[in-house]
Amino acid sequence: MQTTLYNNLYNFLTEAPETQITAISLVYRALGDEPRIEKEDLRVEVSRVTSSALMECEVDSDRYRRMLKISDQFDDVFEGFRSIREMEAEMEPLSDDEIKTNLRKLKNRLAKSKAIHAIHLRKSLKGVTEKVVSWKDPLGSRVISDKTEMVRQLPRNAFKSFMGPKLRMQPQASDEIREMCEEYVENFSKDTSEILLNNSHDGKWKESDENLKKVAKEIIDALNESGFITTAEKESLVSKNRKEKYGKKPDIMFILKHKKKKYELMYGECSWLVCNEQKEEMDRTKLWREINDGMFWVHKGCSPTKEEFGIVGIQVAGTRLYLNVLIRDKDEIHCLYEL
Repeated sequence: MQTTLYNNLYNFLTEAPETQITAISLVYRALGDEPRIEKEDLRVEVSRVTSSALMECEVDSDRYRRMLKISDQFDDVFEGFRSIREMEAEMEPLSDDEIKTNLRKLKNRLAKSKAIHAIHLRKSLKGVTEKVVSWKDPLGSRVISDKTEMVRQLPRNAFKSFMGPKLRMQPQASDEIREMCEEYVENFSKDTSEILLNNSHDGKWKESDENLKKVAKEIIDALNESGFITTAEKESLVSKNRKEKYGKKPDIMFILKHKKKKYELMYGECSWLVCNEQKEEMDRTKLWREINDGMFWVHKGCSPTKEEFGIVGIQVAGTRLYLNVLIRDKDEIHCLYEL
């Protein structure tokens, strides 16, 4: 019997680019369709679909050779994904009661605001309850995103009022700067090819001592600013502080130390170069929750000027890059903007 899962996996093995045919890609797609499937049940399904797909391939093709490896790699790949899911389970979603409380607080802040956009947003949220707001929705965490329908449908003057902080933090480059950038892009290939042709590894620096000293000084100066970048999914201390159990683990964080206290000012999530909509959406949700935690932590330790300070979120999804910023406005409402 051919199930929906079988058909999806079969279509992937026979139609996807050959470079994507791996045990990791197959198991990832299977768990996306059936997240609760048992290991041995999935093993049987993978074996069935792989056997059928092999019959449609040329024996000497790269696709055929790649599919032959899937069975031997299945155990390690499945256990890897299971450990990831166990870690993700530590990031417990908000309960209905928490969402209810957050919606009440958000509505109260909008009611107290004198901003023109707040009047319209309050009307849009009238009757909205925790029953229709998911923990994945920014509204459930008291965050208003510029991508929501209620923001997009604001009257022109109200929309301009809401988008004000975003517009003020996006200065336009001058024509001269734009021309310089365009010229650089046009000449980049020629310039780099000349560099590569004229140099080889010989154990010697290609730069002069003067340039090396300049670079070293800039690095030391940057370190003296007490800012540093973490990678390899280091646990966010900010997130752990809010949850009092486990913290989220961003792929990248920029941390600044100020008056003996650390602040996480930028978060990054990098999806696979080959990522589907489910992975992209999961990372997007994780990212805005991380920067929201970061904003609460900053205001807990100091008092940056409202509407002038933001926590940055960077998402790499395949060949696309998204830049987001979250600010706390004058009414202490968290607003999320895509730049």
